[in-house]
Amino acid sequence: MLAQRLGDLRRQHGLSLQQLADRADLSIGTISQVERGLSQPSLRTVRKLANAFGLPTAYFFDAGSGAAEAEDGIVIREGHRPVMSFDGTDMTAWMLSPQDLEGLQFMLVHLQPGAMSGRRNYEHSGLDLGFVLSGTLNLEVEDRFYVLGPGDSFCFDSRRPHRFENCGKCECIVVYINTQ
Repeated sequence: MLAQRLGDLRRQHGLSLQQLADRADLSIGTISQVERGLSQPSLRTVRKLANAFGLPTAYFFDAGSGAAEAEDGIVIREGHRPVMSFDGTDMTAWMLSPQDLEGLQFMLVHLQPGAMSGRRNYEHSGLDLGFVLSGTLNLEVEDRFYVLGPGDSFCFDSRRPHRFENCGKCECIVVYINTQ
């Protein structure tokens, strides 16, 4: 689904792979592999692609079969949440807010043991906020490392280089809010 959306979007905007790569600050190879469905991008890469088109990251989430838009742009029912799975990362994120809310993403993120946002720190505009419901989340912001457990929360300026990962032995579930 993401591969198809990305290819369609790039063609609609009349962009070459090189132009999109420049706009998104990614390699041509990365974009080509994602478009052809040969690799599943990290959340960081999806965010860069969305930003390159001026879209919320949620644009690339799969609404699923039979899923409906938010009722009156207000309510999203369980079972109708747009979802993004990150193949090879054991991370799944469900959108909890309507996709048309400019600059705000409210998600429920499930990280299996070993799942991570990426091997390298990334940064973007906005704020990152989270609340750990279960499991253990290792959070790195700049050169500081934090181990968060159930009931712990975080908030930081997203322009600070950051990454997160589940180094625990059980699933970690985080309520995650991102502004752009």
